[in-house]
Amino acid sequence: MQRLQAAEAVLRKLSGGDINPSGGGVLMADILLILEPIRAKLIYNFYFVERNIEGDLTIDDGFIDTFDQPVLFDNARELYYSELPIAPIELPRNLGIYMIAPLKDQFNQYIPMRNGFSALMNGLESNTLLGFKGYYQEGQRVYYRNVNASNAPDSVLMKIIGVNNLNLKDNSVIKVPKSMELDLIDMCYKHLLDQKIQNIDKVNDNAQN
Repeated sequence: MQRLQAAEAVLRKLSGGDINPSGGGVLMADILLILEPIRAKLIYNFYFVERNIEGDLTIDDGFIDTFDQPVLFDNARELYYSELPIAPIELPRNLGIYMIAPLKDQFNQYIPMRNGFSALMNGLESNTLLGFKGYYQEGQRVYYRNVNASNAPDSVLMKIIGVNNLNLKDNSVIKVPKSMELDLIDMCYKHLLDQKIQNIDKVNDNAQN
């Protein structure tokens, strides 16, 4: 589903079935602005709450964005790293960053590590990851373990479940499975409806005062 199609569907619900340009006080731009944050909330609710209870931590491909990111060198820390193109959603087992692998060797995925793991396990064999390559997140970067000048790839493939506000257009496709498109529309509708009710309550309170 395209962003504009989703926004029009929300606007129809707010306007009682017709596409009213004002949507009862809500503009199309308002809806387009909240689509990605509401999508993030939908993913969080579905996986962190419902599936976590069931112990199912698989991720539907319909939520995943794929990026080709360059591998850079941090001279101050003498470590290789990549910038995260979007902010990952907080999910169980850090599944917001779903996969990182060399672009030309995608079957050799890097092992996810917790931030601070190296310091905690210093001196232990497990700290070396038995020679396998790993990564950990710091802010909007991922730093790599066991990646050096002799084996650093030029770029990596990143699969991320996150909030993507990069160069979004009205006809950009929303990364959500077909089966959950109506859930996204309904959540947007309820969010905007709650805002309208809160605004009406504020106006009434001010009028009474």
